[in-house]
Amino acid sequence: MILITEKETDPGHNLAREEFLLNCEDEDLVYLWRNRPSVIVGRHQNTWAEVDLELAERERIPVIRRLTGGGAVFHDLGNINISFFFSREDFEEKAAERTGLLLRFLHRCGLDAQVSGRNDICVETADGRQVKIAGTAMTERDGRGLFHLCLLYDCDLTMMQRLLTPSVKKLETKGIHSVRARVANVRQLLAADRDSTPEADGFFRELEDFFRGFCKEQKTEETGGDTEMEQAELGRLRRERYENWQWNTGRNPAGSLTVSARFPAGEVTMELTLEKGCISGCRFSGDYFDGKTLEKLAARLAGRRYERKSVEQALREEAPAGALGTADREKLLDFLMGGSR
Repeated sequence: MILITEKETDPGHNLAREEFLLNCEDEDLVYLWRNRPSVIVGRHQNTWAEVDLELAERERIPVIRRLTGGGAVFHDLGNINISFFFSREDFEEKAAERTGLLLRFLHRCGLDAQVSGRNDICVETADGRQVKIAGTAMTERDGRGLFHLCLLYDCDLTMMQRLLTPSVKKLETKGIHSVRARVANVRQLLAADRDSTPEADGFFRELEDFFRGFCKEQKTEETGGDTEMEQAELGRLRRERYENWQWNTGRNPAGSLTVSARFPAGEVTMELTLEKGCISGCRFSGDYFDGKTLEKLAARLAGRRYERKSVEQALREEAPAGALGTADREKLLDFLMGGSR
């Protein structure tokens, strides 16, 4: 294997490099990388159903779709991402071997970590609870396999919980839903048996040193890529995928949203149909009196991206304040976005 250690922490760059390594390299590789705060969703997931998108926007945390399936994860510098690349022949066996390497490292650190089910790495705590410390995902392409995992070392679990609790509660979607599990940081678990534990940077270097012993060569990747061809390809992948609304949101599976709220003018129910990240249909019903204004609003919403800025623009163009008996624009906007507040 060749060990590649990434210095960049930009999630769009790192996911682009991961795809570049899958597409363009022939050697067996292990790629170590970390992202600054971001939410990374599975290829087949619906971001509306998995992430509190309004919180992510307020906190300026990007939500990016990856190549592989599986559930949504929160990344920050307290997480360590490990990507293994190899030929797709005997894929399952090779993935198990690479997982075994990480387990050996964790055992050396003093954690009795074990594979649980198909996709998780877990540890049993002193009081008998099983907690998840890593999840895995994989994909295959043109004779090559990618198997990667995200190891929780010193992640902000509070922010993780907030971001991965979607604000839209009544969304029905065909996308793959995340399976929520009890999680814990490796640092927290090690602290139970040690007087001190390394910071995330130190633990990352320890893991790098461990993998170096199994690799014939090591590269430290600088921002931008080693060659002009790589730089150009990374730029293309970022533009077309990881920094592209169509890839990150426009690929959302079709869904429907029904939400009700009481306004001074009466009870209102909104029914949305959603497709490719946009509102494909909107209908209001209820015991209010003025229906024409809401009909105009429904017409303006159709075809728009289902995101707060776009919906807010429609609200400015056709404000239903008179119909609903309130001038509280934020309340109206929250209602249109699923009644999150």
